[in-house]
Amino acid sequence: MIDTSASLVDVSDIDAGIAEHYAKVSTDPRTYPEGTFVYLRLHPRRIQVWNGLHEFVGRTVMRDGQWLDNPID
Repeated sequence: MIDTSASLVDVSDIDAGIAEHYAKVSTDPRTYPEGTFVYLRLHPRRIQVWNGLHEFVGRTVMRDGQWLDNPID
């Protein structure tokens, strides 16, 4: 589970390396008319991971936007 906020980034403002990686797995927004696409930049605040009830301890791996050295909860 990820608690996050997001911001819109114009195609012309995205880092070239990120745009290249994205284009390898999806449509390349740089090839479409301006204003057709935007990128969503996610700003995660909290991330929890688990595979089942037996993994509930240590499931919070990010809190307040910072990775935790020792997962909690």
